Amino acid sequence: LLGCKVVNVAVNPFGNFEGADYVGGQLSMYGWAIDPDTANSVTIHFYVNGQWGGAFTADGFRPDVGVAYPGYGDYQGFPVQSFNVPHPDVTYMVVCAWAINSGPGENVLLGCRVPILPV
Repeated sequence: LLGCKVVNVAVNPFGNFEGADYVGGQLSMYGWAIDPDTANSVTIHFYVNGQWGGAFTADGFRPDVGVAYPGYGDYQGFPVQSFNVPHPDVTYMVVCAWAINSGPGENVLLGCRVPILPV
């Protein structure tokens, strides 16, 4: 016996929160996410101005992601997810998206975006 080692095999999800739009009380977000721990689609949690906004599954058709990351398939995107969000009492809105890890490891902040609000 040469020895034993403890190896951490936790792999966190990764992806890109590409953008957010706010039109007519609807918040739409687009991007993609992959969790190497599973072949299933990643759950995305989002927050608006630091408050819980909701959750959805990144299972939209994104063939560009499938080409870039073969083995995970073409359905890892959130091309457009729309949610009713009341117009805030501020002149800006910060939307942050988190990829929720399905295995060992941690949830990952995909990014924050500031959609343009109607005047």
